[in-house]
Amino acid sequence: MISTVGAFIIAAGVLVTIVNVMRSLRHGAVAGPDPWKANTLEWFTSSPPPVNNFDVVPLVRSAEPMKDIRREVERRSAGAPGSGATVPAGARQVGV
Repeated sequence: MISTVGAFIIAAGVLVTIVNVMRSLRHGAVAGPDPWKANTLEWFTSSPPPVNNFDVVPLVRSAEPMKDIRREVERRSAGAPGSGATVPAGARQVGV
């Protein structure tokens, strides 16, 4: 008897998950290339990544290189002097 109740609870959970996936596929918003504003370099490239992710290997100066790159891109777009973070020439962050 208890195992039957447990089986129905698990089945209900699986059904809710399937309904949520189907609803999200049909009506959900498409996530951009960096929806979480992550701080690691794999989020700098597009998806799927090109053959060469970077033309020049970026210089990593902190534990959060994407935060440094975002700051540098914002400074460049505002015309302010750089912070010392090295961003490859011609680089731009996708989806900002």
